[in-house]
Amino acid sequence: TWFSSALWPFSTQGWPDQTDDLKTFFPTATLVTAFDIIFFWVARMMMMSLEFMGEVPFKDVYIHALVLDEKGQKMSKSKGNAMDPLELVDEYGADALRFTMGRMAGQGRNIRLSKQAVEGNRNFATKLWNAARFAEMNECGAPGDIDFDEIQSPVNRWILGELMQCVADVTKGIEDYRFDEGAGAVYRFVWNTFCDWYLELIKPLLGGMDDAAKSETRKVCGYVLDETLKLLHPFMPFVTEELWDRRAPGRVEDQGLLMRQDWPAFTGFHDDAAADEVDWEVRLDEVERPKSVTHGTLSALSSTFSGLRSRWMMLCACTAWPGLGLGLGLGLGLGAGVGVWVELGFVCACTASMPRATPASSVATAVF
Repeated sequence: TWFSSALWPFSTQGWPDQTDDLKTFFPTATLVTAFDIIFFWVARMMMMSLEFMGEVPFKDVYIHALVLDEKGQKMSKSKGNAMDPLELVDEYGADALRFTMGRMAGQGRNIRLSKQAVEGNRNFATKLWNAARFAEMNECGAPGDIDFDEIQSPVNRWILGELMQCVADVTKGIEDYRFDEGAGAVYRFVWNTFCDWYLELIKPLLGGMDDAAKSETRKVCGYVLDETLKLLHPFMPFVTEELWDRRAPGRVEDQGLLMRQDWPAFTGFHDDAAADEVDWEVRLDEVERPKSVTHGTLSALSSTFSGLRSRWMMLCACTAWPGLGLGLGLGLGLGAGVGVWVELGFVCACTASMPRATPASSVATAVF
């Protein structure tokens, strides 16, 4: 098996005959494989190619991670922790699964895959779709190329600069095989910069009376969205291809599929004055209302502090009245419930034996 596999780079192209396929596809560019067969397969292909073809069969070898379950264990049917990718695709979509793998494909570490991660990236696809709907409702079409120097509005010049930074980051991530960094860059740009900030900031312009500003904003919004689809296409090919077609009916027939378009070019455009003006507003909003603290986070923090306050009061009561502490300790300990109650019962039982003269607050502080 491994001997025939070692001949794979050239034997599959018609070797030993000098076929057109052999001239075209040998050597190839990149081999993608796992670390556990580097010696069994990769090294053998290198040796056989050097022996029979006189050159190495590929320039780059990308060693991908192992896909584990969410607890870091290898997936196994006997363990019952195996995840069927086809079922994940049926439930969340192929793009969501593919983008999840891209965002988690960091070099030197394995992937802990969970349904929650895939669901989160499904939500990202929904966010992108809603952004495209917003653009459609506000007549932000597909302008093609635009002249950055003609753009006047600070918010529009700002988003073009952010787009160029995203182009640089995604391009570098893909070229360096840092797919997680590339996917992360386009994720942050779409979710945080474009959707959370730019689309909100341009609403007054789109609804205002300045026709020139409105026309410019529609053009820039449509351009940025199309360029974003190009950047996202390697990670989420299906939804981006669909949006590329829907945003400009007939464009596929005239210009071809999204996958055939030129990759966004990095121009280095950046307007410091526009960036300072918009970033100041972003920072001000983050100080007044941190966007990273969601309602769920606040609820969790509220519950945590409420629980801490209850434990403090209970400890004070138990140290002040040992009999109460013993009773609660035994009751909660035998009632064995869950985590916090078991811990609280144990602490109450312990504090029951402390001298009555000990200040309640001091004991509670020490035990806590």
